[in-house]
Amino acid sequence: EDANRKCAEAVASSEGAQIQVADLKEANKTLRLGSERLARAHAEQSEKLRQMTEAHMRAEREKEALRKELATAHTKMALQEKQLRTFLDFNATMESDLRVALEKAEDLEKQCRQLEFDKQTVEAYYTAKHQEMQAQFKSLLHSSTAGVLGGDDDE
Repeated sequence: EDANRKCAEAVASSEGAQIQVADLKEANKTLRLGSERLARAHAEQSEKLRQMTEAHMRAEREKEALRKELATAHTKMALQEKQLRTFLDFNATMESDLRVALEKAEDLEKQCRQLEFDKQTVEAYYTAKHQEMQAQFKSLLHSSTAGVLGGDDDE
């Protein structure tokens, strides 16, 4: 009986061990599936992280390129502003010089008009004098005798 009892205990213990083995196998299978899921999730997350890192690096390169472009644009703009200021200063100086030159030109034009008027006045005066002298000469020529003229020419 003792042997039966031991045998029954051994069978019971063996059945318990088989149940535990079955439970452990099931737990092991569950852990293995969980581990595989975690490995896949880790691989997916690693890939996403790699892609995000690449995208971040591209964005940083683009950002640096844009910074360089901006710096170049600022430099160019500063140069153009300097050129514009120089041009405007020169323009202001030239405007003043141009006003003086225009005033001189107006004065010269007035002088030219006055000289033209004086010239026309003198020409008119001498034309009138010339006509008057011609008229006097013709009058003298007609009133004189041919001999008096001839005698004056001989002297």
